[in-house]
Amino acid sequence: LYQSKASNNADEQKHFILANYKDYGGARVNENIEYYSSIVLDFDSYGKNYNYFKSEIGNLLAEINHIYYTTASHSFDNPRIRLIVFTSRTFTPDERTSILNGLIKRFSNDLAIAVDTHNAFTNNSLSRLPFKSPDFEIIHNEGEPYYIGEELTAFNNDNIHDLTTIALQNEE
Repeated sequence: LYQSKASNNADEQKHFILANYKDYGGARVNENIEYYSSIVLDFDSYGKNYNYFKSEIGNLLAEINHIYYTTASHSFDNPRIRLIVFTSRTFTPDERTSILNGLIKRFSNDLAIAVDTHNAFTNNSLSRLPFKSPDFEIIHNEGEPYYIGEELTAFNNDNIHDLTTIALQNEE
């Protein structure tokens, strides 16, 4: 879904959300989402520089089809990145937390802590490509879609820590 959020044409940029809405004129709430078509994660507080991030994501997702790009407030020493992971199928809002947890549990502590958990788990905000940013970079890795399957049963197991709990603790 693409929308324009700009108040004037000079500042107009297309915004997107990788979801299908039941009512395109309605609010961006879970109840109005029919399904998501990919995973979107923002990394806002990665403790290392951008080269470390690129290396870590590149190694972690080497076989998976994904795109990541720098956001408007990105800098080399304080990387701010949006990651889009293409999935093997669409998924519902009810499945979203388990699927996100399944992916994030593969991350190092540095990456997991850097995930903007509010946007990942509770928000349906629009994203955009910050083409006007002087440091803008986009990286695409052609691979297999991220397989959705095991995550949905793995997080029913009590011995796996639910990352939404970490997310809530980090916000306090």
